[in-house]
Amino acid sequence: MTDERRWPTYDPGPGGPETTATTETTVTTGPAARRGGGLPRLAMPVLAGALALGGGVLGLRSLAGGDGVPGFGGPDALSAEGIAQLRDDVAERTGDTELFRAVIYPEYAVLDVPVDATSQREESLQWDGDLGDFAGKGTASNERVDLAEVDPAVLLAAVAEAKRLVEDPTTWYAIVEGPSTTTDGDAASITAYATNDYNESGLVEVGLDGTEIRRYPA
Repeated sequence: MTDERRWPTYDPGPGGPETTATTETTVTTGPAARRGGGLPRLAMPVLAGALALGGGVLGLRSLAGGDGVPGFGGPDALSAEGIAQLRDDVAERTGDTELFRAVIYPEYAVLDVPVDATSQREESLQWDGDLGDFAGKGTASNERVDLAEVDPAVLLAAVAEAKRLVEDPTTWYAIVEGPSTTTDGDAASITAYATNDYNESGLVEVGLDGTEIRRYPA
């Protein structure tokens, strides 16, 4: 059975990232499940957003995370401001906002970016408010995703919902990746993970438009 769930949409407004408004988009959720993804790394706890749940409506506030993470030189990576800066820094470095995969933790992100316009060849970058040097090469197993099409509010709502599925979460992060090259009908997605000290975990996967694909626990 499907149900109706509302996910917020980020609107930077006339003042840019510091002026944040929230609108809501109705999406239909269902039981479809696709791939899993990666293991968590140690992440410094940070407030990613607050959820108000009632009658199947999901609301997110405090998107901008103004002060960032203590001890972190740049903005909170899991904030509207941090995601926007990450996108802009990738565009400045590579000349494009497309990549194969981005794993975004509260204090940094790890990116797999294309080395050319057509192949699956990729190089890895780490971002912590600034992009580091290229480190590591490989061949991507998924297609490209455009960071410009990632709505920060959708990503942050997914992270906040994954955290809600775990008692006292201590680690959380999000993976943005393009469609699988081996699965027909696959699409770009955002997968949010949260874990606690007992290795209990929560997962929420959504499409770029906020449509929920799967969650664990259900």
